[in-house]
Amino acid sequence: MKAIVISGKGMINLKDIPALETKSGQVIFSPKYIGICGSDLHYLADGSVGQSVIREPLIPGHEISGVLDETVIVNGETIPAGTNITVHPATFGDKQDRLAERPEIWPNGRYLGSAQYLPHTQGGMVEKMAIRPDQIRIVPNNVSLKSAALAEPLAVGLHAIKLAGGVKDKRVLVSGAGPIGLLAAGGAVTLGASNVTISDVLNAPLKRAEAVGVNHTINVATDNLPDNDLI
Repeated sequence: MKAIVISGKGMINLKDIPALETKSGQVIFSPKYIGICGSDLHYLADGSVGQSVIREPLIPGHEISGVLDETVIVNGETIPAGTNITVHPATFGDKQDRLAERPEIWPNGRYLGSAQYLPHTQGGMVEKMAIRPDQIRIVPNNVSLKSAALAEPLAVGLHAIKLAGGVKDKRVLVSGAGPIGLLAAGGAVTLGASNVTISDVLNAPLKRAEAVGVNHTINVATDNLPDNDLI
């Protein structure tokens, strides 16, 4: 079985790795598209992301879409082999009763494609992968697998919108037109913001922002700041 492996700073290879071994309760699927996150780029360029340092070969990738290899039953629903899915990349940590509704910040959680702990949590840049059934998210029929690889970073932008109290009929400024910023801006447009402005220091990502329907773009390095009526 082949996988993309980062072994340290500047060290990336396509390697043959041992055949997949599954544990009880896991299901096998075949990844088809993998988004490249900033964390993946840092693992390659720096050998680390903050305090998460590569100490053993790491398969990167947590923005994953693919196809189920086997039929599985999740919460009483039969999901047949061949179903297009995305994968929730988190394993929640130690439950905190005072934060029962915020499992994403429970301590000792893990994330696919992460070097935070030993052994590292291997990611999705591999031919076959084993996941828990509760990590499965079915892709709607009108969404391509290629687009579905954006589900995880889109969720980050939508979560930010939720934390902000929603954007319906509101004026929104998104600072930064990187992938998350673009997805957050597109989410704000879709969720009914009355006006969406996005800023960046580069023109190329601002041009891409126009494709997701923003009302205004600002290059903060070269443009004059707009009056309050714009944003």
